Amino acid sequence: MYYNIHCHKSDTTSGVSEVINLDLYNKIQLKKNEHYSIGIHPWYINSNINQLDIIEKNISSDKIIALGEIGLDKKCTTPFPTQLIFFDEQIKIAESAGKPIIIHCVKAYQEIIQHRKNSSVPWIIHGFNGTAELANQLISKNIYLSFGKTLLNKNSKSYKSFLHIPLESIFFETDIYDTDIREIYKQAAKLKNISIDNIIKQIEINFKKVFKVE
Repeated sequence: MYYNIHCHKSDTTSGVSEVINLDLYNKIQLKKNEHYSIGIHPWYINSNINQLDIIEKNISSDKIIALGEIGLDKKCTTPFPTQLIFFDEQIKIAESAGKPIIIHCVKAYQEIIQHRKNSSVPWIIHGFNGTAELANQLISKNIYLSFGKTLLNKNSKSYKSFLHIPLESIFFETDIYDTDIREIYKQAAKLKNISIDNIIKQIEINFKKVFKVE
């Protein structure tokens, strides 16, 4: 089984299990054989509607296996103090539900690391594209790293750092892109110089450990 831990639309490809990011602005409909995440992205924080109430109402569903994507982004227009408030509130919800958090982070890694002490559930940085030094700093705080499309780009930071990151700390994703998750697995095996079967087995172990689903 291939696991895609963060995407925004379902792919019907056989042999692929996905965690689909829900849109809070549309009616939430959960399909029988799908897994989902729910959260308030820092770009879309809106204090005029009860976004936190929507999450609290739905997070207990066994189809929603993660809270996300949430996080901190110093390049977006949402005031950073507001982002911090919503980030903290959603951490509390995840803690109460006992579900992992999928994190969006732009130029706020030190703040993410500082907030890690407030949470015991697993954290995953989605779309990681940083240096090996940053990766090791995050991993030392028991934070997983999810790699996407940038792994296919030999000029990206993730392409260069991936070799130094232990398989026990990684996931893969497609995010908003039409990239085939199997191609990302294939590239990961190539960069690690191991068989794709070894990659598949380890990601399955990671998935079951973090998301608590079969």
